[in-house]
Amino acid sequence: MYFTPVFCGLLALICHVAGEFTVVPTTPCSEASATQCLVGEVRIDPCRQAPRPCRLKRGTNTTISFEFTPSFSAATATQRVYWDKVSSPEFADLDHDACHYTGCGLEAGKTQTLLYPLYLAKKLPSGTYPIKWKVFNGDNVNEFCCFKTTIYLKP
Repeated sequence: MYFTPVFCGLLALICHVAGEFTVVPTTPCSEASATQCLVGEVRIDPCRQAPRPCRLKRGTNTTISFEFTPSFSAATATQRVYWDKVSSPEFADLDHDACHYTGCGLEAGKTQTLLYPLYLAKKLPSGTYPIKWKVFNGDNVNEFCCFKTTIYLKP
């Protein structure tokens, strides 16, 4: 599914005005350098439990939004989400083309917002999950933005 930057901006504005997005606590990824990319506020809708892990219901839609300022420029961008555990798999249902959710190209020193609507399938197991979200330069996987946060999937 493709969302234009204008649509994402309007959705973010509507949700912000409605007060639905909640800023969640994050930590930097150990493999990421703050000089390579600064990740600002990370927001999840719905999430009313911050600063504890957001309680998200399986079988529903959620939206994740975050600001990032890369120190690199890129014509294209990709994204990956992982369960942040040793040898954990990538979150399979994610659209990897980050340009659909933030617009491209990425410009060094320019803050952008990525707004991603995510369906949480009922087949996902309940529990607490640390996740890692990465946005890569589409041409150079060594240039990326990254953050970690924790979510709780309830039945």
